[in-house]
Amino acid sequence: MKLQYEIDLKQAEERVEDGGAALIIESDLLDDNFFIRLQSWDETGDHLTLNSLRGKKLKISIEELR
Repeated sequence: MKLQYEIDLKQAEERVEDGGAALIIESDLLDDNFFIRLQSWDETGDHLTLNSLRGKKLKISIEELR
């Protein structure tokens, strides 16, 4: 089984927790009761990888491995 979703991070909900160490970006519901959360932990607050994805459109693929 393979699922594919596209999410637009321009429209995703974003929040910062733990004094800036956690950066969390959540998509809207992709279908019934299913959403995607991208989360970064960086005690410096830089979040280089997750910040490089801000404002972009992503394709997320989920594939079952046997």
